Amino acid sequence: MLFYLIFFRIAIGIKVPSLQLIDFGSAIDMDSFDKDDEFTYVVKTDNFTCCEMLENRSWTYQTDLFGICGTAHVILFGKYIEVEKKSSNWQIKTRFPRYFQKDIWDKFFNTLLNVPDCKTMPTLQTLKQHFDEEISYRQKYISDKVAEFNNALLS
Repeated sequence: MLFYLIFFRIAIGIKVPSLQLIDFGSAIDMDSFDKDDEFTYVVKTDNFTCCEMLENRSWTYQTDLFGICGTAHVILFGKYIEVEKKSSNWQIKTRFPRYFQKDIWDKFFNTLLNVPDCKTMPTLQTLKQHFDEEISYRQKYISDKVAEFNNALLS
């Protein structure tokens, strides 16, 4: 799989290192539907069912946002996402280690897991801005940790 991704990137001339996600199982081309269309199909695969499906609500892009949460969860914790509803909000079951920047990750998961309805979608650019601000604020700390990691690789 890695060979295929590297070959594909070289074949189409991409020279900037990047992470590319390529398997979206049941992706829907929303351009093929009217802008007001919503879906009610429920995915039965454990840990791949978005919150709207768990509540038997209609969905559009929420399943993609749940996929983003699931991908981030695997990268952060090394295991599939599990969600639970507390009060009126969905959240991940996994608890953050104390060294995580809990506030920024809570905002990330809370925003993407708790979309009010199909007409009110979150702006991913706003989430990116929050991460950019956090990174900027902690730039020295992050630079030191990257240098420490690189030194560990070299030893």
